[in-house]
Amino acid sequence: MDSRHTLLRRLASVAFAVMLSVGTAGAAIASEVPEPDRIAFGQVGIAFGQSVELTIVNAGPQIPAGAFVPTSDLQILDQNGNVLARLVQQVAPGQSATLKLNGDTIRRVSNRLHLRGLVEPCIFPPDASMTTAMQMIATFEVVDNIIGRTAFVLQSAPYTESSPPAR
Repeated sequence: MDSRHTLLRRLASVAFAVMLSVGTAGAAIASEVPEPDRIAFGQVGIAFGQSVELTIVNAGPQIPAGAFVPTSDLQILDQNGNVLARLVQQVAPGQSATLKLNGDTIRRVSNRLHLRGLVEPCIFPPDASMTTAMQMIATFEVVDNIIGRTAFVLQSAPYTESSPPAR
């Protein structure tokens, strides 16, 4: 009985040491990851009769006339990273842009197709200057082609940009 308890205690202390070291390494790696300049969605699967819609909304405050309006680059990619659809459009505060891809128009060998969405929310010209912060929110949804019902929606965390990135 004592040998079982001793073995269990040793295993528990080894497991604790492994968890502690993995947690410390994970924290070190996480602190080195730079802030993203894109909004990326994980891969979703669609079948015949479904489409995907990638939408960006500029939820930032109104800007004065003639001020900088951000340009957003929306892309829908296949499982190999090939761009299947793309939309580059200015999105002023209070407005949105949507890129739709009908899954029935894509050639494939099986019923299921794997897609993902990628958004570069604020593209700046070289001489851009901003007077207010932009707050961009993106969604990626799967929609039924016949009745228009949304199967599900993925929503990004708000992306806030207060000044053009350093070049």
